[in-house]
Amino acid sequence: MRDVVSKGERNLYGVKPEGHRFALDGKEDWDLVLDKGKGWGAQSLGKLANDELWLLILSMLDVKSLARMSCVSRVVFVFCSADHLWKDLALKRWRENGFLRRFDFLGSWRQTVLKFKKQLYRPKAIVLSDTLFRPWQYGTAEVDARWLRREEVETLDASKCTVDDFVQRFEIPNKPVLIHTALAQALAGIQELGGHPHRADDMYHFRVGPVNMRLCDFLDYAERQTEESPLYLFDCKFVERAWSTGNDFRVPELFRNTKENGERDLLAYMGHDRRPDYRWLIAGAARSGSKWHIDPNGTHAWNGVVSGCKRWLMFPPGHPPPGVTPSADGAEVTQPVSLMEWFVNFYHIEAAPVEFTARSGDLVFVPSRWWHCVLNLEACVAVTQNYIARSNLASALRFMRDTPENVSGLADHRSRAALYRDFREALRLHHPDLLDAFDDNEAKLAKDRELREEMHNDTTFSFEFF
Repeated sequence: MRDVVSKGERNLYGVKPEGHRFALDGKEDWDLVLDKGKGWGAQSLGKLANDELWLLILSMLDVKSLARMSCVSRVVFVFCSADHLWKDLALKRWRENGFLRRFDFLGSWRQTVLKFKKQLYRPKAIVLSDTLFRPWQYGTAEVDARWLRREEVETLDASKCTVDDFVQRFEIPNKPVLIHTALAQALAGIQELGGHPHRADDMYHFRVGPVNMRLCDFLDYAERQTEESPLYLFDCKFVERAWSTGNDFRVPELFRNTKENGERDLLAYMGHDRRPDYRWLIAGAARSGSKWHIDPNGTHAWNGVVSGCKRWLMFPPGHPPPGVTPSADGAEVTQPVSLMEWFVNFYHIEAAPVEFTARSGDLVFVPSRWWHCVLNLEACVAVTQNYIARSNLASALRFMRDTPENVSGLADHRSRAALYRDFREALRLHHPDLLDAFDDNEAKLAKDRELREEMHNDTTFSFEFF
């Protein structure tokens, strides 16, 4: 309790969790607690007595209305200062403009929108609200040293491993592995992005949430923000957006199609414009990251750390992590709002079978259907790519055929529904042997199912009397 309360004591507006009422000491402390009902008007909105509903009402206001509303009372001021309200207003405005020529983050979204370089008013009071306190708690929480103690993963030196060795040891068994030195040659130019953000690429804009932003502006924002769910640079068009960065990008040798081995990335035979989104430039602030998920479309993936370091946790297929509940068809996942909230509340419940820290220059192989999350331990830049090889071809084709509604990375329903057919056409043209082997195996499996059904039906019998 005391740890949580002390976090609230650093809150800019005196917000503390509801449970803090049990830690108040004497009349002087209670005199500082604001009555939320009276603050909203005892005869009007104060009757609602619901923090979530008040924030929902405030989210309907524009910038001027929200600023004026904050003058109603000290309680209303605190609620109107909830930073996600101002973040939504800023993103809405920038989304209408298309992209940001320049973005100066001033420490909070409220200050950024109103262009206040300093916080002008801090109410000397206490507001008890779990709804307001939770984003502050997880947005300012520090990484616990206990989360970093375990290193449970096989490692590999890329310079001492052939493609065939990698496939046999890790890809076919569907086992994760941390690969050292794999990015030394493949991403030599892109490595400058993390260490030298003010480079020629300042003229290029990358996708950050719903807007496009310069990388140097994003990294500056990443250093200043204290959000529970900060913006994340996740751009699948980075090669097209920044030609120099695109020229720097080469698929690492272990995953690259060559004349000798043309089965490393079978989706490549569909052509760049027809295959689903498959490669991304990623950048995020410390304590941000990717929440629990399974990579799309039955693919394998590799993820290379360009700069910074990332904490990885993985659970095998069919074993969701604690606190994470997928829907029956796997299309939706229920989990905590932020990655930090999951770590604080669920990390200790069950040890992840695979857990490690990946550092600059490292590459992670993420096998098909493995659950994984990634926590940035500092500001990070990374590159990742999804692919289908011989080892996961059958499961990927079944995914496309049986659950086309769950296909991702394509613009419309028609393209998603046609992916199975289009991928088969590409395989028929370039690797007919792989497609024939898949079809033969599917026919055998179908025949086995029919035999089992016949045996099940034959278990019924009857007696006849003469």
